[in-house]
This record gives sequence, structure tokens and C-alpha cells, in this order.
Amino acid sequence: MPDPAQSAPHCAGHQGRRESIVEEAIATLLATTDMGAVLERTARLLRRNFGSTRVTLHRLREDLGAAEVLLSDDPRGAGPAPGTRLPLAGSLCGATVAARRPQVLSELAPGGTRALEEAELAAAGYGSLACFPLQVEERVIGTLQIAHPPSCGMFEHCLRAAEGVARPIAIALHNSLLLE
Repeated sequence: MPDPAQSAPHCAGHQGRRESIVEEAIATLLATTDMGAVLERTARLLRRNFGSTRVTLHRLREDLGAAEVLLSDDPRGAGPAPGTRLPLAGSLCGATVAARRPQVLSELAPGGTRALEEAELAAAGYGSLACFPLQVEERVIGTLQIAHPPSCGMFEHCLRAAEGVARPIAIALHNSLLLE
């Protein structure tokens, strides 16, 4: 998989917002252990800061060899329903879990076979996909996927901001799963 740091050009228009996005994520997500509230706040935060993207939050289900969709927020109204399971084998989500670091697919194709998610996202009009591990200590407990339209690309500042947001999301998800 391509290295996210080398996958997209720099876009100076949003670079300064990265720190404020991460600070807001920490403040809002760590304020609760309620899973519903965590998911609602995550969707609102990412939609406001990432615009016309699809955001999907997965919970790792190693016992099933899958990642379970907890949240899918898509401005086009499409996207997998909560509870949908994505096999780890062959998916970008699975590659992210295995590598324990972000993975990026650029130039998604409708007939693409690089990852299970590629064809569906390309058909929905997305051009790139980034997947971030949600880690608590050394354990991956889920993933955060962000799909961008072709016109937006996957810019370096978006990757860094999403990676920063993934940390507090992982902690909030971990806390809410402990109480489940």
C-alpha cells in the first residue's frame, strides 16, 4: 500500500486547522463514554472539518475476522449500515489492522480489485480512500476510513488531521466498549 505521506499534494488552504481539529476531538470525544454520543460527535466533527467525504468508523471483531461498521456518515446518503461486517481479508481495513499504520488507495476505479472497498466507493463517486488504525496502547480496536471525491484528493493536511483525530476516537471507543 502507498505511504500516506507520499500519496497526495499539499493544500495550504486547510493546514492551519489541523491542530484545532485534534483539540476539538479530544475535548468532545473524551467527555463521554456513551457509544451513541461518541459516534454522533465523531460524525459531526469529521463532517464539519472534512466536508464532502464519507467517514466510516469500524470496530474490530477479530473473533469474526471482520470489522463491524459502527458509523457511516456520507453526504450522498449511501454507505454501509451500522452492524455491517467487512471481512479483514482483502480489505483496506484489514491491511490497516495488519500494518498498524494508515493505508491509502488513490485513483479508485469502479472495477478496482486492490481492496474490497474500492469498487463500491468508486461507483459512489469517490476517488481516494484512507484508513487509520484506532489503537489503544499497542492494540488495534478499530479503523477510521475517510473517502474523498476525486476533485478533493487525499491531501497531506487531511491525512495528518485524520490521524490526529483517530487517537482520541480510539480512546473514546475503547472507553465506551468497556462499559458495553
